[in-house]
Amino acid sequence: MDFEHYRELLSCPDWQTSGHFAVAEIARWVQHQDSLTQKLQQACQQLDVEVIHQGWQENLSEKISPKSTALEKIWLREVLLKADGIPWIFAQTTLPETTVQNVAQYVLQLGEQPIGLWLFKQPMQRVSLYWRQDPETGLYMRFSDFDLKGYPLQIKELFLEDFPFPT
Repeated sequence: MDFEHYRELLSCPDWQTSGHFAVAEIARWVQHQDSLTQKLQQACQQLDVEVIHQGWQENLSEKISPKSTALEKIWLREVLLKADGIPWIFAQTTLPETTVQNVAQYVLQLGEQPIGLWLFKQPMQRVSLYWRQDPETGLYMRFSDFDLKGYPLQIKELFLEDFPFPT
């Protein structure tokens, strides 16, 4: 697995909110508004999480939200979601330190549990959902901004080569 390449794909700036999907099944997955974790669990026998990286780091990008500062540390969590042992999704979750301190301390102890099962039980809302398709690999990805009790949280998900876009 080329995690550095996956990170590069997720860091591209050309996200969009609308557009045409050649295949309806792809649109149903990429534009899914509810928990992607629950949808994945319904599409396979066993969904496992492999933690690739998690930890505090300096925020090297722009402000995550109007409430955060560009200098604020962020918690970055990167995981592979595996369906029946096959890697389907590479996901990155980004939380500013203020989000963790005030409403999301539990995220630090998630371990090999998917964040979606916790997140969608919280009083939160999806503020935006962007998507893109990489022109070179053809891989699809999505980028969600969430408001969690007034604090920001971002999740980026890359649908990997072996993801079958089940109906």
